[in-house]
Amino acid sequence: MSSKLPVQKIVSDPILGLIDISKVLPMIDTRQFQSLAYKYQLGLAFLLFPSATHTRKQHCLGAYQRTKDLVRRWVESGMITKEQANTVTAYALYHDIGHGPFSHTVEPLFELLPGTKKTALRADDAMGIDIAKSLKKEIESAGADFEALIKIFA
Repeated sequence: MSSKLPVQKIVSDPILGLIDISKVLPMIDTRQFQSLAYKYQLGLAFLLFPSATHTRKQHCLGAYQRTKDLVRRWVESGMITKEQANTVTAYALYHDIGHGPFSHTVEPLFELLPGTKKTALRADDAMGIDIAKSLKKEIESAGADFEALIKIFA
């Protein structure tokens, strides 16, 4: 008789250690999320400081892990439900998904583009909502409440 071990997907973070991404793998396994690996969290700072190479992907994985630790304590104390915890952690993972390259440095350019309108949301948050809407299936398969996640973005 053979017992199967659960399959876990784990990534290593230099600060937080091992991060289990098994539950949100459908959200991570998208080209939209993977593109964050090529966007610097610190804008153009890497041009002056060679070690300033932290990417949006690394940042989002770290935010996911820290949020997972925080909401676990909230669930244990009865502040939120497990379902709410799933949604908050999913949002933490995707909170920067709408960011373009070079951090906030180029955001004013998006307001000048023809056909763009100024909204109450920052450009990256509005883009994040659009991207999240296109990934509804992946978000829901990770156990998150899609409508609640969109409300958090807004």
